[in-house]
Amino acid sequence: MSRVMVSLIVLAGLTSCASAVTINATREPALHGVLEPVAFVIFQGNTGPEYTYPLKRYLERELAERLISGEALLLSSAESNEQEVLKRLAPRFRGICLITPTGTTSNYGSLSQILYDVRVLEVTDAASGTAQVVWRARVDTKSGPFSSHIRGRLRDFAVELVDRLVSDGVLSHRAHRIAH
Repeated sequence: MSRVMVSLIVLAGLTSCASAVTINATREPALHGVLEPVAFVIFQGNTGPEYTYPLKRYLERELAERLISGEALLLSSAESNEQEVLKRLAPRFRGICLITPTGTTSNYGSLSQILYDVRVLEVTDAASGTAQVVWRARVDTKSGPFSSHIRGRLRDFAVELVDRLVSDGVLSHRAHRIAH
């Protein structure tokens, strides 16, 4: 087999492992305008830092590029008491987006698919830390097992999640995305 043929086969194999993100979401009619500033809270759950830290960076980049007021935070399993998180964040944020991994598929020791439960809460009383769910989604992310595939999947997840929140009127649309 020629080198060109082998290269084409390898290239075809790599492109077939491209990342894919599917977001199935619903928005509650009770939403009162855009929710900014917003906190994206990523629960580490059954995924490790190689999955959560890049997602945090990609979400921060999306917020900055779109001029959306907010930040991304990581919480370990030990910090996952939702009521405590809400009480702590409610005084600083109008919206809180909770991102929780709910299932995984492994391939060669890496997580090639992660399912997420994503809920956006509108803070209704900052003093008590109460909030109501105004948007929810089930997100399915898939990619190949290599770190470049995983980074691509997490980048796509961040971009598509913020895109969807903007198009659904949860976040504002102030700036156009800069091409990467």
